[in-house]
Amino acid sequence: MKDLEAAVELCNTAVKKGADQAEAYVISATQNEIRVQDQEIESQRTLSTRGIALRVIKDRGMGIATTTGFDKESLNGMVDSAIELAGLADPDPYNNFYSPAKKYSELEIFSPGIWRMTLEDKARLIADVERIGKAYDPRIKRTDYMAYFDESKDVSIANSLGLGVSYMESDYVALAEFIAQEGDSVYASMVSRCGRNPEDLSPEEMGISCAETALLSLGGKPVPTGKYPVLFGPEAVMHIFVTLSQSISGKAAAMHQSFLWNMEGKEIASPLVTIVDDGLDPKYTGSSPFDDEGVPVETRVIVDKGVLKEFEYDLHSAKKYGRRPTGNGRRQSYGEAPLTLPNSLVLKPGAESLKEITGRIGRGLYITSGMGFAGNPVTGDFSLAASGALIENGEITSPVMEITLAGNLVEMMKSVSVVGNDLTEVGGGIVVPSILIENVSVGGNNN
Repeated sequence: MKDLEAAVELCNTAVKKGADQAEAYVISATQNEIRVQDQEIESQRTLSTRGIALRVIKDRGMGIATTTGFDKESLNGMVDSAIELAGLADPDPYNNFYSPAKKYSELEIFSPGIWRMTLEDKARLIADVERIGKAYDPRIKRTDYMAYFDESKDVSIANSLGLGVSYMESDYVALAEFIAQEGDSVYASMVSRCGRNPEDLSPEEMGISCAETALLSLGGKPVPTGKYPVLFGPEAVMHIFVTLSQSISGKAAAMHQSFLWNMEGKEIASPLVTIVDDGLDPKYTGSSPFDDEGVPVETRVIVDKGVLKEFEYDLHSAKKYGRRPTGNGRRQSYGEAPLTLPNSLVLKPGAESLKEITGRIGRGLYITSGMGFAGNPVTGDFSLAASGALIENGEITSPVMEITLAGNLVEMMKSVSVVGNDLTEVGGGIVVPSILIENVSVGGNNN
């Protein structure tokens, strides 16, 4: 039985057995994982998954059950379990499923390249990244982590209100960690690349980029504590946007669990900052025609020239807070209830290159990487252990390590003075260029 047909039939069965409403979510996925060390395949794994999750509403209570068995006995057992759990759940008037939209966008988010390439081809890709990076400079001594992951999957959603939709997608991510060493100084750098088609991955670009990042901070020392203009590369901007992505949830805002809870319609960033949830651009790995509740995905402006325009909602939070669902109900696994999450959060790029922005800076910092979770989505406080390089008179001069950047995200975003043109998908549905932020508090050497 095809996945969408199975989902429709399951919803019909649930209603016949006493559910008021039902929704079925089916996923069929194949995942590959390859790890390489010293040009040899260290491990290789292929995992195929086919699972179904059923949510039912009965007397306003919600029940959810899952199975990986598609035989009649397993499916009927899942239906019975979901209805029983709904009966035990507290009634919630905001539980609801989505009536089908008149039209859904057609997106080309599956690339046959993910099937054309053999596992050996994919292993060779990441091995070439390692080879090219290590050959770039004798100070690149070794690699600690070289990995490739990809996934191709079919998603189908149906409900008892007449919804029946499906799509197929592919994505990959490649990770590389290089270790640079000179004398007693050692520095590790990790970079990632992601996309829809692994045939688009350039081992040369990735290998050289990882090597250069490792060498940039090798031998670095902390700068004196103080305030600096700081040029954040895309991988460093990611740390800001991870916190921001958690803070634009309408549910979090309504519960005062977002530092932006009372900022809708107000200025939260520099006029140079426009942020879009662009879930309809097929090249971004967070994009899809509909979310995990069947709500059509849109391209929506979250921050327009510094002003917070709106929050994001899944079906439950939209009904509870009197808003419309925005197509942001996302499951972290097929058996979990949807959460409110961005699709593809994009900071619109500016016109200047990294070199041009660097040339603006008299004395400041260029940050290429950070460690840990940097921001508190409730308070907006930000702290990032970081490394990079010192900029003097418009030139990168010396490596920097063991510093901490700190501040409040609203104040930092209001201090953005330049947005770069190097737009990069850094993973997790986050797509950002470099940005220059003025007067960032930097903790370093107090001597």
